[in-house]
Amino acid sequence: MTSGKRSIKGILIVAVLSGIALAYLYLHSCSVRATRELAQIERRHRLAAERVERQQVELERLKSFCRLESLWVANREFELAERELAVESLAVAGVASPKLIVR
Repeated sequence: MTSGKRSIKGILIVAVLSGIALAYLYLHSCSVRATRELAQIERRHRLAAERVERQQVELERLKSFCRLESLWVANREFELAERELAVESLAVAGVASPKLIVR
């Protein structure tokens, strides 16, 4: 009987150690999977950050363009107003007809 009990104890010890080994392998595979997912998330984050940075540069370029365009429009309106005043002052002086006012 003692040899039968020893073989059952041996089988139980092997089964417990096999279970521990399987649990370790399962946890290790979960850790590897989580590490891969984390690397993928970090890569996507880096690409998104680079895209945001490119968009911010583009936004600053467009803001600069809009400021220049608004200055150009303001300058153009000022020149037209000056031209209109000059024509009106000439019309008042009798040099030109008010119909020549350019709008």
